[in-house]
Amino acid sequence: MSTATRPRNVTAAVLGLWLVLLCALGTGDAGAQQSGGTIRVLASWTGPEEDAFRQVLDAFTKKHHIRVEYQGTTALREVLLSDVRSGTPPDIAVLPSSGELTAYAQKDYLAKLDEVVPRSEYNPLWTPRLTENGPIYGVAVKADLKGIVWYDSARHRSGDLPALAADSRQWCVGMGDGATSGWPGTDWIEDILLRQQGKQVYEQWAESELAWDDPRVAEAWRTWGELFSGAAARTALRTDFRAAGKKLFAKRPSCALEHQGSFIRGSYPGPHQARFAYSADLLRLSGSPSAAHEVSGDFAALFKNTGHTGQALELMRYLAQVDGQRTWAEHTPPGSAKPFSANSKVPVSVQGNDKVAQSIARTLKSSSLCLDASDAMPPRMRLAFQRAVLKFLSYPDAERQQRLGGLLGSLEKVHQSTEHSQGQGQGPDQPWPSTVCH
Repeated sequence: MSTATRPRNVTAAVLGLWLVLLCALGTGDAGAQQSGGTIRVLASWTGPEEDAFRQVLDAFTKKHHIRVEYQGTTALREVLLSDVRSGTPPDIAVLPSSGELTAYAQKDYLAKLDEVVPRSEYNPLWTPRLTENGPIYGVAVKADLKGIVWYDSARHRSGDLPALAADSRQWCVGMGDGATSGWPGTDWIEDILLRQQGKQVYEQWAESELAWDDPRVAEAWRTWGELFSGAAARTALRTDFRAAGKKLFAKRPSCALEHQGSFIRGSYPGPHQARFAYSADLLRLSGSPSAAHEVSGDFAALFKNTGHTGQALELMRYLAQVDGQRTWAEHTPPGSAKPFSANSKVPVSVQGNDKVAQSIARTLKSSSLCLDASDAMPPRMRLAFQRAVLKFLSYPDAERQQRLGGLLGSLEKVHQSTEHSQGQGQGPDQPWPSTVCH
């Protein structure tokens, strides 16, 4: 998952509503007209992120004379579902994963964006489609890099990191995030699988072509489990993901490394000297490490028949193209992390003199990228994955490896059930992705 405020906290009841409602999205009247002549945009950004995004929208209004009303909410999923169900969707919504976007596209709620998204400027992973060569239904307006490990360079040198990584006590880990608790563990397993088995196996697993109890998938789980002994696992289970990395900069830090996406840097207490290393350079993994980088993004989509489709298309064009992306970076408040762009034409220089941010921006332009697998999976599979991570960590050390087979067997049953429901045309709430790597 990929912004500093994402994944969002939602109650278990609301998450259940998400799973139910997306299977029945056809009940609302998406053709209901919005009142007035204002485009409505719904996204998850609040605080400094909202301030920066409003500057982008103000610049668009000044240039195109089209007014934009922005709603930022930490409960994006349930607000959007409620709006869609009542027949009053926003003109544009920015979703925290490509999987959620394709759920709406599958139900024919979204407009095609081929005419406004410059294909030559985006890796295809950043422009979600229902089929590999089908029309574009969204575009990543922000991007984040995963598979990286953060540390305090004021305390540690890069040469010290492999030894620290071998000590489970040195990892700052938090699994907590309300109803979506466990997602930091899914990031770990995805990263290890990609590094151990390579891009092809990762793709097969993420695209529903590989069983969850396959030995190669099991190896990734075992590797992760070996990193965390009982004490480290117990600490991870009772720690919120937002609090985990802040320990890096405490007066007496209790840990030295955090495996987390690039978005987390913006939540570190300042001033700080946070630096990152690639996980492949720290973890002693068997196999041939993949050169691909795992990424995630925030994806903007345009809802059909809201009454402002032409105006909303202009805003989508602006957000997707270099001008809007540069404006966003330039208007980020001083001291706040600038957004990373998925647009290949946005220069690294928009990050100013921040060498760490420049390095991330250059990596995001890599020709070999893989989306966060669980972000692209059907929500039922994603939720089962998150819960399995928590269960796995809760097992006593002596039982963990023994009980792994049963745990992965249960996940494979969920996998098979999503495949069966797709074949019967009864769900699931979104399709499995057609591609996750490029």
